[in-house]
Amino acid sequence: MTATSSNGCSASSTIVVISPADCTDPPTNCMVPTLSTGQGTCSGTGTYSFAFNASAGAVVTASSGIISGNTVIGIAIGTNVTLTATNGLCVTSLVVNSPIDCSSPCSIPMASFSAGICNGTTYSINISNPNNALITSSVGTVTTSSINNIPVGTNVNITVQKAGCSTQIITITSPQLAVTPFAGNDGNISICENVTPTSAELFNALGGTPHTGGFWSNIGNVYTYTVQANSTCSSIPFHTATVTINETMINNFTITGECVNENYQLSVSPIQNGVTYNWYDSTDTLMGSGTSIIINDNGTYHVESNLNNCKKIAVITIDNSNCIIPKGISPNGDGLNDSWNLSNLNVEKAQIFNRYGMEMFSKSNYTSEWHGQTNSGHILPSATYYYVLTLPNGKVRTGWVYLIREN
Repeated sequence: MTATSSNGCSASSTIVVISPADCTDPPTNCMVPTLSTGQGTCSGTGTYSFAFNASAGAVVTASSGIISGNTVIGIAIGTNVTLTATNGLCVTSLVVNSPIDCSSPCSIPMASFSAGICNGTTYSINISNPNNALITSSVGTVTTSSINNIPVGTNVNITVQKAGCSTQIITITSPQLAVTPFAGNDGNISICENVTPTSAELFNALGGTPHTGGFWSNIGNVYTYTVQANSTCSSIPFHTATVTINETMINNFTITGECVNENYQLSVSPIQNGVTYNWYDSTDTLMGSGTSIIINDNGTYHVESNLNNCKKIAVITIDNSNCIIPKGISPNGDGLNDSWNLSNLNVEKAQIFNRYGMEMFSKSNYTSEWHGQTNSGHILPSATYYYVLTLPNGKVRTGWVYLIREN
């Protein structure tokens, strides 16, 4: 605020705004109170006073002096005052500096004026006039403690006069014309689990045309957008809208491998409805889509699940993709075809018969235990033998296998 005398001299004062101590968790269940103060003006008694304005409902306290109406009086010269307005958890504080010299009866300013605060379509200015100066205003109605009925949008020129002192002229700017705050209409958004939505994503989920400049808070998966009024002249101090978060959940899964007839098949387990599965080889080449896929070679494979652009990946390495039932074995200890390897077939029971139909060997949960011996461990001679394999789901496969022994 600047005070200017009729001969062109002026004086100004700085109002200190106190910063919040911590903004990491701002309160959301209250409206930040509006607070304005005028300059300290000498009272001629070793004290000074100033006028203030606070939004309706705010509780105002002063670190020094006595609050009387909309003024703080009886403050000792040299003592700065912290004025605080509280509305629930929301707090606004200002510091008013003491006048430096009150030895002259014409000390500037001779009166203190708050900023304007709205009363519907008009606003008022509070006055502290300890020196009983003559105060006139370019608009509005002047009383001993305030200037009232000033139309919103109209600035005010205030003249302060006292016998023997230079005239002081002060200009007060009108509060902003009110714009009713609008936070938009409630909305919802789908995001992947364990992902925090961005402010842009939340804003885009609101309906209508919400005003910018608001702030977000949340309780769980419900986010609230709050837009405060741009002016104390607004009949609605703030407006809120909510966005509900719907998390897309993809279940964890693994890849299983097994022989299906004579093909080696990779499958997703468990399968989740609505999810797309894409299969890739070790070079990240897309092999196909679906809950299962046939492979022809050993190697590393991975499957990517996708639901609403949320993804998970599982990987498997296959060392043996053979699903062909060997037609012969040669158990000579060279590491090649020494046993009848059916480890990929999930054989529940394997039976080996000679050409006369006599059972030579039998094993439940068979993998590769037969290397040309009987149940009692006797070595069988080279010959053609016949098998019966019991597979899962009651399926039975039969055929022959040739046992070759070196002479």
